[in-house]
Amino acid sequence: MQTISSTEFNRRPARYFRQAEKRPIGVAFRGRTRCMLVPLDYAGIDPLDRIRFEDLPLTARFSRQDIVAWLMVSELDRLLRDHPTETLKVMRRTLQRYREVRSMRDDFIDRWEQLLDDGAPAILSALREDSDRGAHLRQIAPVSGLLGIADRERILSAANRLLAEKRTIEKRGA
Repeated sequence: MQTISSTEFNRRPARYFRQAEKRPIGVAFRGRTRCMLVPLDYAGIDPLDRIRFEDLPLTARFSRQDIVAWLMVSELDRLLRDHPTETLKVMRRTLQRYREVRSMRDDFIDRWEQLLDDGAPAILSALREDSDRGAHLRQIAPVSGLLGIADRERILSAANRLLAEKRTIEKRGA
């Protein structure tokens, strides 16, 4: 574990908070570690609970469906970081199934196959686009084989929380 002095922490707090998203950092005062900055996952906080309504791109703020699609992108990001090869393989199989049963237009399937060929950074960049194109790609993302029931329940729970937050914000503005 990295340990830094409180003086060093006070000089660049944002830097150390960013670093603490990946690994614990101890903050020492007079030679003794007084506190620890820890990744939220490490602290037992679900990453989906860190997302606030203000964090959503404008194109993901309209409906529950848009919010759920954005949260699935967050979950896909985690899966691509933790298990990139397996995640891409499952997404390819899902696209193949879509093609076989004709559940999606061929040009959409071709676009997704191109994204999969380009790799995880291209996929996440396209899905995070704050445009109609990005919103559409989020809606048709081939993630059906990636998420289990527990993951879907977490996403729906987070979506309900964000919708409640949206209503609160709208009431304050009205």
